[in-house]
Amino acid sequence: MPDLQVLLDLVNQDPILGYSLVAALFLALVSLVSGLLRLDFLALLRPLVLLHVILAVILGFLLLQLSQGIGPLLGGSATEPPSSAGGWLLEGLDRFPLYLVALAYGPSIGLFTAGLFAAFESAAAASGYREALLALELVLVGWLAIYPSPHNHRWAGPLNALLAYLLAWSTAGVALLQYQQGDVGIPALLRQHRPLLPGVAASILLLLLIGPQLYRNVFRNSRIAPPPKPVDAPEAVVLLTIEHEHQRQHPEMPEPGIPEAVYRRRRPRKLGPPPDFEE
Repeated sequence: MPDLQVLLDLVNQDPILGYSLVAALFLALVSLVSGLLRLDFLALLRPLVLLHVILAVILGFLLLQLSQGIGPLLGGSATEPPSSAGGWLLEGLDRFPLYLVALAYGPSIGLFTAGLFAAFESAAAASGYREALLALELVLVGWLAIYPSPHNHRWAGPLNALLAYLLAWSTAGVALLQYQQGDVGIPALLRQHRPLLPGVAASILLLLLIGPQLYRNVFRNSRIAPPPKPVDAPEAVVLLTIEHEHQRQHPEMPEPGIPEAVYRRRRPRKLGPPPDFEE
C-alpha cells in the first residue's frame, strides 16, 4: 500500500494520474474488505476450489499463448503484438476462465487467481502493468458478484464482468495511460483498448452460456453465494387444503390444527343400564 504522503504529492504534481490511482486503490480496498467480511478466502481450503482455480489459470495461460503465437502461423512476425499479427480475436479471451472463477468465489479468490496467473505470465516476460490491471478487474468482478449474484441470474455474470472492466480501466487504466504517454484523449484511449476489446467482448458473451444451475452445482463451495430460497413443503400445502375443505363443509365445527389435518369425529357412546346382579 503506497504511503499517504506519496499519494498526496502525486495528486499535487499530476492530478489525473493521482486521482485515477487513488480511485483504483479505493475500489480495490472496498472490494477486498467486502470479500473478507464474508470469509470468501476460506473457500481455498477446499481441494475442489483450488483445483478450479488452477484449471482456470492453466486455460487462461493457454489462451494467452495461443493469442501470442497465432501471428507467426498466419504469416506475421513473432515480435509483433497479437493485434497486428492476427491474434486480435484471442487477445483478452484469456479473461473468460479467470472471470468465471472470480464470479463464483469472490474478490479474494479473484486476487489469488490473478497472482497465480501473473506467475505463469512471468515466463513470457510480460510487463507488470497488465497483471496489475487484470488483478484489479478480477477483484472487482468478485465484489460485484456478491449482488447481483450469477448463482441466481444468468445475466449477472456478463454484467458484472463488463462493469468490472469499465471500472478498472477508467481508474487504473487511465492512470497507466497518463503515466506512459501523458495523454488521456479519445485517440489514446482507443489505441489502449483496441487490442483487448474483441477478446473481452467474447469473454463476456461466453459468460452468458453459464447459467445459475451450473454455478450452484459446480461452484457449490462458494462463500459469496446467496442462501438457497426456502422451498414450500408439499405436505404443508396438502394439509392446508384439507383444513380449508373441512372448514367449508363443517363451518360449525372447530378449526383443526395443521398437525391434525384429518379431523376425526368420535361418535358419542351410549351406556346401557347396569346389569342386575342376583343374589
